[in-house]
Amino acid sequence: MARIVPHGWKTLEAAGPAQRRIETLRRLDEGLSDDYTVYHGVHWTRLENGHSLYGEIDFAVVSPSGRVLLIEQKTGFLSETPAGLVKALPAGPVQIAARLARSADALQGRFAAAWKGEALAVETLLFCPDYVVRQPAAAGIEPSRIVDASRRAQFARAIQEALPFDEAASPVAVKVHRFLRDLLELTPEIGAIAEQVDGLYTRLSGGLTHWARALEFSPFRLRVTGTAGSGKTQLALAVIRDAAAAGRRALYVCYNRPLADHMSRLVPENAEVATYHQLCERTARRHGISPDFASPGVFARLENAFAAVGPGQAEQFDELIVDEGQDFDPAWRDPLLRWVRAEGRAWWLEDPQQNLYDRPAVELPGWVRLRADTNYRSPAGHPAVAAGKSLPGSGGDGGQPAIGLVGAGGALRPGRRTGGRDQAGHHAGRGAGFQAVDDRGGHLPRPREFKARRGYPTRPSPSAGRHRPL
Repeated sequence: MARIVPHGWKTLEAAGPAQRRIETLRRLDEGLSDDYTVYHGVHWTRLENGHSLYGEIDFAVVSPSGRVLLIEQKTGFLSETPAGLVKALPAGPVQIAARLARSADALQGRFAAAWKGEALAVETLLFCPDYVVRQPAAAGIEPSRIVDASRRAQFARAIQEALPFDEAASPVAVKVHRFLRDLLELTPEIGAIAEQVDGLYTRLSGGLTHWARALEFSPFRLRVTGTAGSGKTQLALAVIRDAAAAGRRALYVCYNRPLADHMSRLVPENAEVATYHQLCERTARRHGISPDFASPGVFARLENAFAAVGPGQAEQFDELIVDEGQDFDPAWRDPLLRWVRAEGRAWWLEDPQQNLYDRPAVELPGWVRLRADTNYRSPAGHPAVAAGKSLPGSGGDGGQPAIGLVGAGGALRPGRRTGGRDQAGHHAGRGAGFQAVDDRGGHLPRPREFKARRGYPTRPSPSAGRHRPL
């Protein structure tokens, strides 16, 4: 089965042209091997593009050698004219061959601009599953590059003839894949919708994911301080994919187990994902130490063992990405940074506003610092409500009340529920209770009371997959 980017298309509900493109994706998925990667634009974030990938291009198939086959799909009736195949559209007739060529030339120009003049090897193909071309020689397109209704069953074969899978791999393939991913402007969203739909994507228009990866300096040690929703975790995933495509080993380390579990389902197979304590446990087991998670102080002992045993040269990684860096203890810095090669690249991603455990900031002397203050995840009114402010136009005290949190002792605990993530359980002490209150001090009708789970704040159990008390 081919590799389809972005994935998640099988669960989309669509009609009209989008549904026809999904049918074509299914043909490509079933007809091509995993030597091929198919890029497409059938996604809910790309409605303004009519679900096309670029211009009139609906699909781009990339071979192992990095050559690209651009596929334009035209459904319905076509006209065969002396000027070639024509599609009648509301804006007027369109000469298919000319527009396909213009889109291919424009794409080659963008690739050359992105990679300092390097050439992109491009082939084109027209797929018209509803129409039989009666005069292929007059269509304005090489006949072998037309798959019409009479050749639908040979669609995958036509692609394989244009892009043989056994061509020698080329270093340019890495650049091609990165270029097409950036062209889509798609990166997996890990925020509020992650628990509902696996692999949904969001656009970060020209944001952190793009320009942080364009930085070049040596040694590469970059500290990214960004607000919730600025794209830190999306950046991490893009960095991991870049490393995997270049044959570099990547290690992603975060603090919370749910994030690690979710990231492990998204990263390439040759990348390693772990919480800090999972990494401690794996290292301990490799050195013959079997932790007992039922015993008091087990996490402290794991941390000490991890600090005492450094990685061998073969165990080090080319790329180290630390996410949720604000939750890391400063004592963990040196043991962790030993896992990246001296010539490797290290990323430290953090949001001090989400420092749930009130730990001091980790000192990273000599690192380049990058700040990202734009929240791409939340509508503007959500952070205002979380901060205890009335929404614009709400009429002050006569309007909609802002919501805060009040502990069992009566003290208001505002504003860390950023980015749509309810962090109330993490703010609670042992057994503390919270109730919703409005900004006038009284309780809302039928307030919902809830308790933090016993033992919060917690550390994740690397072995059992449950939270355990500190």
